[in-house]
Amino acid sequence: MINADGSGFHVITSGPNSNAFPSFAPDGRRIVYRTTGPDGQGLRIMNLEDRSISVLTKNYDNFPHWSPWGNLIAFVRKIGDDFEIFTIRPDGKDVTRLTRTKGNDAHLGWSPDEQPDGI
Repeated sequence: MINADGSGFHVITSGPNSNAFPSFAPDGRRIVYRTTGPDGQGLRIMNLEDRSISVLTKNYDNFPHWSPWGNLIAFVRKIGDDFEIFTIRPDGKDVTRLTRTKGNDAHLGWSPDEQPDGI
């Protein structure tokens, strides 16, 4: 992580795994990121205040992106030869598959100007 002015650079993950594609929670206190390697794979959430890490998923999941409202995380999951878009709540509940197509559905994003119903 680094401050906007270029100061304060510091590493926030370590170990033998490849950790990538962080996305900040709207409150700025947590990040979700992808990990893969000898220590397992999937999505992890790190509390930036105390550096505690919770396991969100254990599948081949990638490109997590926290919703602007904080209630969902969108991500891509490999299913067979295809990559599909899913959502999950930050507590690990309500995994929902959004796409069912052949190929690579990836590099997703949220529209910040429209809040889903029921939030």
